[in-house]
Amino acid sequence: MKNATKEEKQQIREGNIDSYQKTFYKIGTVFDAPQTNMPKEKYPELYPNRHQDFAVKNPGQLDLLEKGLRSVADDMQMPVVTYNPFDAEIRDKYKDPQNAKGYFNRATNEIVLNGNNTPTENVSVLAHELGHAQLHNSQKQEKDLPRELKEMQAELTSYLYCSHFGIDTKQETIDYIASWTSNGQKFNELPNGVKGQILTHVGSATRTLTTNTDKVIEKEQDKIDQIAKENFLDTPEHSQWYLQKEKMEQEVSNNENNGTNFKSELTALRKIEDSMSRDEIRKLDNAFTRTQSWQLDNTYSRVSNELRDEIKENQKKAEPVVSEEKINHATVKKTVSDEKVREAIRQRRGQELDR
Repeated sequence: MKNATKEEKQQIREGNIDSYQKTFYKIGTVFDAPQTNMPKEKYPELYPNRHQDFAVKNPGQLDLLEKGLRSVADDMQMPVVTYNPFDAEIRDKYKDPQNAKGYFNRATNEIVLNGNNTPTENVSVLAHELGHAQLHNSQKQEKDLPRELKEMQAELTSYLYCSHFGIDTKQETIDYIASWTSNGQKFNELPNGVKGQILTHVGSATRTLTTNTDKVIEKEQDKIDQIAKENFLDTPEHSQWYLQKEKMEQEVSNNENNGTNFKSELTALRKIEDSMSRDEIRKLDNAFTRTQSWQLDNTYSRVSNELRDEIKENQKKAEPVVSEEKINHATVKKTVSDEKVREAIRQRRGQELDR
């Protein structure tokens, strides 16, 4: 129309020239909320299935929880795939979860996780999908349950699992089940015997997940404690070094947060190391790194409480560490600057987080 003459436009209006309409779409750039720098807590409440970090008692344990869940999938010979739209092989083979955080494909016996999930979401979603996989696969009687009851079972399985390991998904579970069951009405309408059977099977599926995860955690804990025993219980001085190293790490974290200088715990650590060789210190440092979980600006010890108590008792046999206040500053040989120590610790933490 924009190229038509005045006379042609008049004839089109009078119907003397045939015309038609066609819809065009302009190409533009759009972003999903997780691709922006908007804080998760400020996502709009109506954002569908928004990603979030659940509160967790032991963040350093999250990788073991996912490992425990994946061991269940391995036992079921069930691949667990994280969807990546930039990976052509995955994109061509698997359906994009889009707003869903994951799904269980009963036909192919596979679980696909959303690549935008947070670490706590990966645990809760994987537990949910493994609930489906255990209760609603093609061999199970409950495969023919209505969809809303299947979703309730899977979400209850996830909630019980997460609650067992200190992940708070309560509100998410309430909202999810309420949306699928009309606030529980569809479940309450069932005969008592059917309701009991549904909940019993949820308990059974949850026990399978927690039992396998407990085994993974126990096995990993044994490895960590063995490292600690071999390096920090062999002599009182090494026990003393371990506990002082923890104090220094905590001081570094605290002072990095408030911007002040640190040196008291570092000085005490250097005092312990005076009689040690470089190889000995390097070995202790390596063992310490392997027994810690680095969470951005904080460190979580992975050594069991019982073994830490043994380390504390053992270090009492060593010579006490002289505090900085009691050291003559003129005689203290400062071998490494505060900033170099900070940088070395940042690099090591970054390497551990990357690993």
